[in-house]
Amino acid sequence: NYKLYYLFAIAACAAAGLMLFQTALNIFGVTDILPLTGVTLPFFSYGGSSLIMLFFEMGIKPEECLFTWIPRKRESVSKHGFDQGRELATKAAKLFGASVKPMFFRFAGEEQKTLSKKEREENAADSIFLRRLGFGRRKKKAKKSFAEGKTFVIIDDVLTSGATLKRGVELLRSAGAAVAVVACIARTEVKVRK
Repeated sequence: NYKLYYLFAIAACAAAGLMLFQTALNIFGVTDILPLTGVTLPFFSYGGSSLIMLFFEMGIKPEECLFTWIPRKRESVSKHGFDQGRELATKAAKLFGASVKPMFFRFAGEEQKTLSKKEREENAADSIFLRRLGFGRRKKKAKKSFAEGKTFVIIDDVLTSGATLKRGVELLRSAGAAVAVVACIARTEVKVRK
């Protein structure tokens, strides 16, 4: 029995090492320490096969996950006619044979693109909430019945400061979610001071 334990420990270390290696290659490539190699950034780079392999490395079955998204403001949806997060989450869930569930709602708030990182975090905390749980910024605990023990994948189109996704993960974890994974299609360029 102890041999099986060591086998699982080695597999877990190998999976963690692979994810760490891929992340390091991306960070070194973005900061011009190493040339960009085309290796995906775990859970952030575009590519279905990469995401599927990462799920298996973590022991997550994609078809058992609930895919969700952080919605746009109603004014933006009315202006543009769609919510890109919803479209991406729906297509990703269909690709993996999983369910898609709207877990969040957005109330008021400012346009994120004009704010600093700290202001974005404050804006996200004041404007993004869980559906059906009555949980907001100023309450300490959410009802844990709906999300408890479930695995969620939060889909987003662009990762900028990470404030919106951070808020989503915090809300899901406070509601008892077992795992909250983030997947993005693109990220903004990191500006490095020289």
